[in-house]
Amino acid sequence: ARPDTGGLSGATPHEAVSWGKVNPELLPNAVVAYVDTTIAMPLMTAYALAKCPPRKHKRLYDKRGALLEQLRAKYRENNE
Repeated sequence: ARPDTGGLSGATPHEAVSWGKVNPELLPNAVVAYVDTTIAMPLMTAYALAKCPPRKHKRLYDKRGALLEQLRAKYRENNE
């Protein structure tokens, strides 16, 4: 939503400062872009992939049994 339509999700950075959501010292560096997600997301994704080095995979699916058991143990610990 855009601010001129009244949608809160389209708040400008200046408006977000009044809510304490944005540091006022960073306001001069803020950029607002009114763009469709189908345009912006591929561009931002390509930029992030180009700028950030690849990371080692965490392989969480392979660890799911141990992680689930840790979760169950913490639950039992907090609910007994």
